[in-house]
Amino acid sequence: MGIDLPSLQAALRPILDELRQREECAGRSHKRRSYRRQATILMDDGSRRPAITRDVSLDGLGLLHMGQLELSEVDVRVATTPETSARLRVRIAWSKELKDGWFISGGPVIAGWGDLELPIDGALD
Repeated sequence: MGIDLPSLQAALRPILDELRQREECAGRSHKRRSYRRQATILMDDGSRRPAITRDVSLDGLGLLHMGQLELSEVDVRVATTPETSARLRVRIAWSKELKDGWFISGGPVIAGWGDLELPIDGALD
């Protein structure tokens, strides 16, 4: 089962517009950069959830994934090359449902380890 990209884009459009407005009003301290990479969210209970990174800044990391995340700390393994990944400890500060079980979430990165020789779990398909 592949991703229905047009539906996903349609679901994201109003959310991204709202985020742009909030960003303009809030005056973020650091500019967000688009950063789309395959990732795995490692939950404290040992479960794993495939994800895609959305953006990154010195303020934190944004994610796209299926299912809501609890507002807690999680490890996120992000592909840096086909063979390596970085592991980031992220404090999930918010999680918002889009449509059909898709969510966007994000929060500050509180620790990180780079270039681990550990693969990312499966793609979102």
